[in-house]
Amino acid sequence: MMATVGTAQTVSEVKAEIIRQGIPCPSIVLAQARLETGNFTSRVCKTKHNLFGIRTKRGYKTYRRWQDSVSDYKRLISSRYHGGDYYAFLRRIGYAEDKNYITKLKKF
Repeated sequence: MMATVGTAQTVSEVKAEIIRQGIPCPSIVLAQARLETGNFTSRVCKTKHNLFGIRTKRGYKTYRRWQDSVSDYKRLISSRYHGGDYYAFLRRIGYAEDKNYITKLKKF
């Protein structure tokens, strides 16, 4: 059974959107979305269409569609990537507060 996102989008469709938007390392970025949302089951994912746990000063950012969350990831995160090891890039920019984030991410 495939995990769904928001309005019945599949994991495959999320990966296709990541690729369509030209985000590097799509498998890793998909793993981030899956990890951040508990395989697309979190309240933030379902009610705010937020696949990456992106926050504002007031809490989790709300998107009209899950695809907008992917666009925001591209604008805020992957636009700062200039090649090399994507895991090292995520570590370098301090993407996650969890010290074990990369280890967990590699399990997806």
